Amino acid sequence: MSDAAAQAAMKRSIAIDAIADQELQAAERLLQELQVAAPGTAPMIDAQASAWLVRAHAYTQAALAESMRLRAINLANVGRR
Repeated sequence: MSDAAAQAAMKRSIAIDAIADQELQAAERLLQELQVAAPGTAPMIDAQASAWLVRAHAYTQAALAESMRLRAINLANVGRR
């Protein structure tokens, strides 16, 4: 049972990593759009805030994925005892 739980946790962590990568790509696209916005305009400020928010979510997802990988390793080790 522990091996199955470890494998499931590893699969979830891989999926979360993929989501984090997508969020980072979205943040980069938003930041690129900022380069063409006029300084001080509301769209620029909104886009910048959105980019930082998306980036923060991506880092949170990456941290969660790492935590899940560590948990999967722990479950696998417990299952071997």
